Amino acid sequence: MRVNGFRLGYSLIILLLVLLSIQYGVKIYDGGHAWKTADWLIHYDAGIVRRGFMGTLFLFLSDAFSVPVQWICYFFQVSFLGMLAFFVLKAFYRFHLVPHSIYWLWAPAFIFLFWINHTTTSFRKEILLYIALVFTLKAFVRTFHRHFYWLGVISFLVAGLSHESAIFFLPFFLFPIVDYSLREKKEWWFIFWHLLPLVVSALLILSFALYFSATESHIYQICHALDRFHLRKDFCDGAIKWLQYDAVYGHQKVLELGWQVWLNYLLLLGLAFLPILLLKRDTLFNRLLVCALLCALPLFLIAIDYGRWISILYTSSFLTIIWLRPALIEKGVSIKPLWMFIYCFSWVLPNFGAVLPHKGVLSRLFLLPFGL
Repeated sequence: MRVNGFRLGYSLIILLLVLLSIQYGVKIYDGGHAWKTADWLIHYDAGIVRRGFMGTLFLFLSDAFSVPVQWICYFFQVSFLGMLAFFVLKAFYRFHLVPHSIYWLWAPAFIFLFWINHTTTSFRKEILLYIALVFTLKAFVRTFHRHFYWLGVISFLVAGLSHESAIFFLPFFLFPIVDYSLREKKEWWFIFWHLLPLVVSALLILSFALYFSATESHIYQICHALDRFHLRKDFCDGAIKWLQYDAVYGHQKVLELGWQVWLNYLLLLGLAFLPILLLKRDTLFNRLLVCALLCALPLFLIAIDYGRWISILYTSSFLTIIWLRPALIEKGVSIKPLWMFIYCFSWVLPNFGAVLPHKGVLSRLFLLPFGL
C-alpha cells in the first residue's frame, strides 16, 4: 500500500502539536513557566505597564469564572495555537498535489518545528501576531473582505499591546494592501485609508511601550497579585523580571554576545530563508523581504532572542506566500526530496546565544557512533 506522504506529514504535525500542548499542560499543573506563562500574565493591577493587556483580561476571566489564572492562560494559548494550525493546514492543503510540498511545513525556522525543537519558545506572544497576519492576508485574497481586514487591524493592536515587538513586523501587514491595490488598480485613497489604521496602531503601540515602562515597584506588585494562584517560586524571575529592563540594557546584552554569535545568526538567517530564496523571482515580494529585514533590524540590536526574530521573519514570509503567492510553491524549483529531508532534519535554529547551529535529528544520529 502506497503511503501518502502529504497526509502523513499533516498527521505528524498535528500529533506533535498535541503532545507539545500536553507537555505544556504538565508545566501549568506544576505552577507555570517563568517565560511562556509569565509573559502572558503581566497585568495592569499595579498600574498600566507595557505588555499587560492579555494578563489583565486573563485575571478578569479568572475572577469571573473562579478558575486559576494559569489555566485561563493555558486555555487561550492552546486555542490560539489550534486556530493558527487550522488556518495554516487548511490553506496549505491546496498544495497536496505539488510534489514534496509537505517539507515546507517542516522547515526548522517555521513556527511548528521551531516550537517543537525548542519547547521553551513555544506558546509565546508572537502567536497573536501570526493570527493577526492571517486575518490580514485573508482580507486581500482575490477580493477585498472588509471583516477580515478589521479583524486583522484589531488583532494587530492586541498583539502589540501584549508585546511591542509586533511593530517591527509591520511590513508584512502593509504588503497585502499594497499588493491588492496594485493588482486591482485601486486609487491612492484606497491604499492610504487602509494603511492608516495599521500605521496609527503601530505608533500607538510604540508610544504605549515607551511611556508605560515598568519599575521594580510595578514588578513587585504584579508578582504579589499572582501569589494567590500558587505559581512556581521562580515564576517572576523570567519575563516579569525582564520587564524592568529597557532597550539600553538589551543592547548591552547584545554586545556581550560577541562576534561569533552575531556571525552564526547571520548564517542561520541565510540558512532559514534558503527555501524562499530558491523560489522563482517575484519583485514585489522580494522588496517585502528587504523591507521586513530592515524593519526588524532594531530588534537584533536590542534583544538577544535572535532565533525567535528569525523564526518570526520566516514564518511571516511563508504565511504571505501561502495566501498571496501560492504560484511560487506550485511552480517552484524542483529539489530532490532527499535534499529537502536533509535540510529539514539536519539542523535546528537555536533561540539565542549559540555560536553554531544546533544539531537536528539526522546530525545526532550520524554523529552518535563517533560519540559527538
